[in-house]
Amino acid sequence: MPERVQTSPSEMRRDRLTGISVIIVKGRDGRPKDIKVSPPESSSDSCDLCPGQEDKTPAEIMRLPKDGNPWKVRVMPNKWAIMRIEGQPEFDEGHRVNYHIRNARGAHELIIMTPDHHDNPATLGTEQWSLSLEALIDRQHDLYYNMPDIEFIQSWMSYGHEAGASLIHPHMQLIYMPTNPLLPIITNAAYYHDEHRHSIFEKIINEAKEDEIIFVDRSDFVAFCPYASVQPFMIRIIPKFTASNLDQNRVYTLGLAQVLNECFVRLRNVIGYVPSLNITFHEIPYRWRDSERFFRFWIDIIPQINKAAGFEWGAFHRIFVNSTLPEEAARLLREVQT
Repeated sequence: MPERVQTSPSEMRRDRLTGISVIIVKGRDGRPKDIKVSPPESSSDSCDLCPGQEDKTPAEIMRLPKDGNPWKVRVMPNKWAIMRIEGQPEFDEGHRVNYHIRNARGAHELIIMTPDHHDNPATLGTEQWSLSLEALIDRQHDLYYNMPDIEFIQSWMSYGHEAGASLIHPHMQLIYMPTNPLLPIITNAAYYHDEHRHSIFEKIINEAKEDEIIFVDRSDFVAFCPYASVQPFMIRIIPKFTASNLDQNRVYTLGLAQVLNECFVRLRNVIGYVPSLNITFHEIPYRWRDSERFFRFWIDIIPQINKAAGFEWGAFHRIFVNSTLPEEAARLLREVQT
């Protein structure tokens, strides 16, 4: 690891990929024993996402196994969708000067990742992760090719109430929308490639090796604690192969499922349980030709341990405070027994 001169108990770091800054407060002990959040708990033994409750959910879009009974994974429209297929994506400038209005046309779907109400990201296992990823990829593929005005898909999993989940039953969500919030990152990645003749993702992986923050290193994926982690034990997964979205190299789906499962098992074994967390998938639209030349999809796992407060809101969530050194978090995740 390169030597760095320490002149302050705190250090400001900037994420090379997202541009978000983090203040690492080194005077606080951020080891697992000092994490004061409680594990997510269910208030019941079943919910509307459980087997036998299918009549309480919107009409099913697909299930895996296909036409299988019992099912292992189900997909349906979100009952409380924030984007809907109906309507056209027109702008309505009207008389407003400082902002514009656009119809929120898109889609909002939900993937039930397991029939077991009490599963969590560390107990799903490789098979359920693989089936969930298969369903996610199938739905992305279908929507992109059947809704030509869709520019972006955001896929994520929220686990636990602290992460915004209203149901504890493991599930992922997808939102398809006609605007792309990832555009600045895509543009910066393209500029970086044009200037340096290699991908910014290759640079990030090489720097992660130098900083000793990688804790899973396979032939297909790496998992590490980003140098500018916005939360203690934040994890980032990047493929070593070129693919700007999950659908481009489906042959690696099982490998990704294995990495996700290993990350959550390690996280649980370090902290003692799986905390509330968010998993976000960052991909480029299918219509971007030759995008794999400069862009790779990536996955962020963000435990909700530190509360975002006035400082973070005042900085428009562009600066965060983290009390755990990513290097220390990576070491613990690397050394823990699985």
